[in-house]
Amino acid sequence: MKILEGITVVDFTRLLPGPLATLWMADMGAKIIKIEDPRQGDYAKFMGVIKNKVSLPYALLNHNKEVLIADANDPTDRERIIELIKKADVLVESFRPGQMKKWNLDFDSIKQMNPKLVYCSLTGFGQMGSKSSKAAHDINYLALTGVLDQTGPKEFPALSNFQIADIAGGSLPALCGILAGLFHSARKGIGCFVDCSIYDNLMAMNPILLSHLNHDHQPPRGMDMLSGAHPGYALYETSNHQFLALGALEQKFWNAFCEDMKKDEWIDLIKSPKDWPLLKSQLANFFLQHPLNYWVENFQQNDYCLTPVLTYAEAYQAEIDEKNSCIVEQIHPTEGKLKYFYFPLKFTQ
Repeated sequence: MKILEGITVVDFTRLLPGPLATLWMADMGAKIIKIEDPRQGDYAKFMGVIKNKVSLPYALLNHNKEVLIADANDPTDRERIIELIKKADVLVESFRPGQMKKWNLDFDSIKQMNPKLVYCSLTGFGQMGSKSSKAAHDINYLALTGVLDQTGPKEFPALSNFQIADIAGGSLPALCGILAGLFHSARKGIGCFVDCSIYDNLMAMNPILLSHLNHDHQPPRGMDMLSGAHPGYALYETSNHQFLALGALEQKFWNAFCEDMKKDEWIDLIKSPKDWPLLKSQLANFFLQHPLNYWVENFQQNDYCLTPVLTYAEAYQAEIDEKNSCIVEQIHPTEGKLKYFYFPLKFTQ
């Protein structure tokens, strides 16, 4: 079911946050017209593995969109763009504040031509403030919002190869804002401007750290209940140097885990935080007794949140084996057969 069929989006975004949001809209049936500058276009074209003509990340993020090569600095091209915007339902851009105004394509200029338009500006730091014109990437947003400080072991912050800020602070809120704007436009007959700041969104997505701030205490990195201190919610190495993720946070799961492992003496030990270091050490030694496959084959099916730490290739194979995958194979016009993901929400009537 193509829930956004009939919606047209003019997309000026580049790299990851904006293109992922519009990819999801395309997967839900929207028509995406991606505007690319003739001099360079989307920088993502040249980042990552290039199989033939464009990078694979670019191919995955933009395969279901129409691409229009147009120079907004050129009066003729700009008129072509304006004609598209007049008929569009959504415009989304990711330039620094002020760039669209230089082309007379800002919200105040455009809304006179298309009053029902939902106009989303996806930026690093929003439209106003001392940081609004600053350049930044995922690593910088994570660093500035306290997320990076709390990621990884206590010795050193760690980077993830999953772009937390770009997606959680950019793609998802942009999509949420655009869809809310479309609902408003359909009900009221008038569009709106969506100011989507990755930095602000990420700051507003951390109830755990904000709760610590409310009682003037922040545990060191790797020492909070959900970041490694709790023995029932931690990573453990196995004898073949692979890892298990134990998520027995609730007492019922912990009890079931202890009973299955024949370690009844651990059941009450977890109730006192002062005993956590000792218990975690005992668990570490316990899991080192066998390789990963032993733990998976004997205990993964039991209901206390014990899972292997998989590579992405292993996760993909497991998804295929389930025959309910959100990853499909299709032919790309220049890159050949590729594995694509699609928006995993399913809509039925």
